[in-house]
Amino acid sequence: MKLIISFITYGKLTAKYLPYFLPSLERQAFSDFKMLAIDNSEVENNENSSYIKKYYPSLDIEWAGENIGFARAYN
Repeated sequence: MKLIISFITYGKLTAKYLPYFLPSLERQAFSDFKMLAIDNSEVENNENSSYIKKYYPSLDIEWAGENIGFARAYN
């Protein structure tokens, strides 16, 4: 069974952490997982999605369409 690791991005607040957070996930010992990002930003093309698409093209990213709040995005 493949583990799915999901996380939420939103605006400029999370973009500055992606260069540290995503490589740390790749360096872990467990390798049977898939990463999924939920982009909770107000606009679809933003710093978070640009970084992920450029450096992690195999990572699935879904734009929520608007900032739907933490609980709805997380679920």
